[in-house]
Amino acid sequence: NALLIGIRTECNARMCGDTEIFVYRRIDNVFCFIFVLELALRLMAHRGQFFRMGSRWWNMFDCLLVLFQVLESIVEAVADGVLHTG
Repeated sequence: NALLIGIRTECNARMCGDTEIFVYRRIDNVFCFIFVLELALRLMAHRGQFFRMGSRWWNMFDCLLVLFQVLESIVEAVADGVLHTG
């Protein structure tokens, strides 16, 4: 994921075309799906203890990071829809 962020930053600096940006966003969405799936599996495995166990602060931090990534994906999708239709 960190490598993709570096490549995407370089692409933004070079003013890449729509096709490259589309590919990077799709890869971002795959990472987002993987992180959401991992978090969901951890929540199912630990159930009620997820936010009460010793690593609860890291679990909350992970939840925030995944939430922000999901929100970013939604905002980008909405922005793409608005820019391409209007």
